[in-house]
Amino acid sequence: MIATTLAVMVACGAKSAQGAVSSRLSDSIGKATARVVHPGGGRIERSVLETVRSWPGIEIAVGRMDGSLTLERADGAKDPETQSKRRVVVTAEGIEIPTEYDVRTLRVAEGTLPTGPSEVLLDKLAAQKLDAGIGTELLIQ
Repeated sequence: MIATTLAVMVACGAKSAQGAVSSRLSDSIGKATARVVHPGGGRIERSVLETVRSWPGIEIAVGRMDGSLTLERADGAKDPETQSKRRVVVTAEGIEIPTEYDVRTLRVAEGTLPTGPSEVLLDKLAAQKLDAGIGTELLIQ
């Protein structure tokens, strides 16, 4: 098992999936006019992003990567009701810091936005399931 320790910041979650989508769209309208997606759903090499950045008229281009991860409390904390380890499966989105913040507004309920590779932003539901707060260390499984 390979694990990475992460510092936790709690993000403000949307009230519903519809609210989250609406918020994301309104934050991005006018900021994105094109999207490069791998035809087979695979990973695009970083060199493609650098090529896009070199095109005339491109003001900014950001790379993103997403997938599912299992997060677990590094201290082995257990749920008091079930006595099982505090863990949660999340849909994770890897972003380029700080470039991502130029194209998308992220709202934070507690803490600050991530500034480095060992930091993570959790939505409220994931934070509750993990009983995680600012500074809680997590393992990626």
